[in-house]
Amino acid sequence: MERELIARECQGRCAWEATDEEVYDRRLFRCTGCGSEWTSAKAWTPRNWDGSIPPEVVNARRIG
Repeated sequence: MERELIARECQGRCAWEATDEEVYDRRLFRCTGCGSEWTSAKAWTPRNWDGSIPPEVVNARRIG
């Protein structure tokens, strides 16, 4: 699937989770706090509210 990712203002409640969706052939992750989205094609790496990086995000970053 090809589409723009959702980007919303951070609410300080970040909790990133993998979805079953793919955008541009990459796994889609969504923040349960604000609804923003991320794929490994982005230069930045999402972090949870406590500063941790979810293991699935780390794995997606390694794969590319």
